[in-house]
Amino acid sequence: MRLAPALLAFAALAAGASAQAKTFTNSYVSFELPDRWNCALEQTEWVCSPGAPTESPQAIIILT
Repeated sequence: MRLAPALLAFAALAAGASAQAKTFTNSYVSFELPDRWNCALEQTEWVCSPGAPTESPQAIIILT
């Protein structure tokens, strides 16, 4: 399962980036996002990215 290392890396990044976080949950996975990040369903995959268009993303997560 190649997705697990990416999720662990993102979880570590999210934990260090913000003291407050919100939780993303779907049928298969749950993890904490930095406050300003949002996830949206785009056809068959979830795409998570920073909420501000001017903010440089540290990571973009695509769950398929």
